[in-house]
Amino acid sequence: MEQSFLFIDDSDKIEKAIDLLKDNGYYVIKEIPVEECFIKSSSDLIELFYSTLQFFNPERPIHYSQSVGVDKKVASSFVKSRMLTGCNKKRALLECANIIKCIIMNEDKLSLSFKITSMSILGQDTLKWVTDRAISILNREAYDVEYKEARDFDDKLYLIHEQEAIDNIEEEVNNLKGLLGGLNG
Repeated sequence: MEQSFLFIDDSDKIEKAIDLLKDNGYYVIKEIPVEECFIKSSSDLIELFYSTLQFFNPERPIHYSQSVGVDKKVASSFVKSRMLTGCNKKRALLECANIIKCIIMNEDKLSLSFKITSMSILGQDTLKWVTDRAISILNREAYDVEYKEARDFDDKLYLIHEQEAIDNIEEEVNNLKGLLGGLNG
């Protein structure tokens, strides 16, 4: 009997499999990349939050809000708080998406006394410190990347200059050999 692979590059079959799972009562979460084109609204942030939380913590019970309005209010408030920093809505949505992923992926670094199970973690009234800590983590990661890139660039420049110096020395040695050859001959 020939065995088929579930995850193949055949989106038609994958979509049919997802539909079958949904029809049988399963909640299917696709891994969603954080890209500007995807995050266009607070609803997208809600979907991103729960899918990311489920992806990184599949065993954890998730407390979806009884009212979609509660999650929308939290997400909207979260976006508005980012816009207060001076960015436009599109940029604020992207920043929120990155912060959400950072909070979930770095839960252990946040020193929380509870497990993240709902969007209430994004509440800016009482839990703004969580957002601030996530931003610090993101800034540190960006700094580390920039620092590494700068070091790599410096190393490349050093190697280029070192090679140029070697080439110059070799050229001078050849010139001296030519002068010495002219004096001896």
